[in-house]
Amino acid sequence: MTVVDRASRFNLIGELSGDHGAENMLACCIELFERVPAQLRRSLTWDQGREMARHEGLTAAVGIDVYFADAHSRGNVPPMSISTDSFVVTSARPPTSRSTPKTTLT
Repeated sequence: MTVVDRASRFNLIGELSGDHGAENMLACCIELFERVPAQLRRSLTWDQGREMARHEGLTAAVGIDVYFADAHSRGNVPPMSISTDSFVVTSARPPTSRSTPKTTLT
């Protein structure tokens, strides 16, 4: 399992033992978030899936609020997607800097 902080792009990588069920996911999440200082644990936004059925246990264990993204809401498009297969980064946002127009000599 990989957890990425959107602001800093800090990655936490954990290994799931067994299946991807709610119990194993809870144990992995607790182990990952216990590595993060308490003052930095603010919230976790999860996409969809039954693997977070025990999210109350995560909140109780490490004090992090868990939210679920609505995949059909236009505002929940991730700013970047990273393909780990080919290490290609694609951006869903337009570039923030404007290119200067080319000048031609006459």
